[in-house]
Amino acid sequence: MAQQLQAEIARPQSNIGSNRFEFNAQLAAADAIIAAMNTNTAKQQDAQQARSDLNTSIGTNVPLIRFIAQKVKKNSHYTNGIGEDLGIVGDEQSIDVPNSKPQLKAKKVDTGWSLSFNLKGFFDSVKIYRTRPGGIKTFIAIDTASPYIDTEAQVNGTIYTAYYMLADTAVGIESDALSVTV
Repeated sequence: MAQQLQAEIARPQSNIGSNRFEFNAQLAAADAIIAAMNTNTAKQQDAQQARSDLNTSIGTNVPLIRFIAQKVKKNSHYTNGIGEDLGIVGDEQSIDVPNSKPQLKAKKVDTGWSLSFNLKGFFDSVKIYRTRPGGIKTFIAIDTASPYIDTEAQVNGTIYTAYYMLADTAVGIESDALSVTV
């Protein structure tokens, strides 16, 4: 858009009825738009890279933090006081990640279907899929807080399933299929 404007402005001034001051002002304005567009594109790419870096860091470091905390807790010199100082006191969780399966519950709401789930204080999110009658399974969302609201047009017999996620990785077993009736 801005480059088209620049090309249009660059035509002989007499053809477009402007003086040299207006011509230079138009060129400067077009240059400013191009610069802003380029800056916007660069910042979007930077933000995408930052998100990717964050996800990589979480995927790498959260398991390490959990491993070290468990190791510290198993040490014979460990006490709850030490755990409180380190911020690692809490109920022990024995989550069987490979066999974990989310339980979805559906409730009709004004804006669509509310799909509730429990992350068990351990998983980062759920990855939700939808299958329309006679259709193929389609990924619709990753959600970090229950409930997820599906606001798309509803079809009788739609089926929802989900997987737990740790960082960007789906883990465990797919949930039982949850069919909704409109």
